[in-house]
This record gives sequence, C-alpha cells and structure tokens, in this order.
Amino acid sequence: MPERLLIMRFLFSRVSMRGSKPNASPPVNSSGKPIQSLLRVTQN
Repeated sequence: MPERLLIMRFLFSRVSMRGSKPNASPPVNSSGKPIQSLLRVTQN
C-alpha cells in the first residue's frame, strides 16, 4: 500500500481518538490492533 494511505489512515485514527469517544471509533477501540498492524506494515 502507498505510504500516503497509511499515513492518512493513521492520522485519521488519531483524530478520531481525540475528537470522539473511544466507543464511537470501533477500529481504535479494539485494543489498538489496527494501529499495530499499520506499524508492522510500515516497519516491514
């Protein structure tokens, strides 16, 4: 995947964490697994 999409998704997840309740953002609420997967992809 292009780096731009990864960065945009990561920033969007952070913004959703700030702006809304944890319950309002399912991907962030699930123990941060999507974020870890994004970090793994960027590290690879």
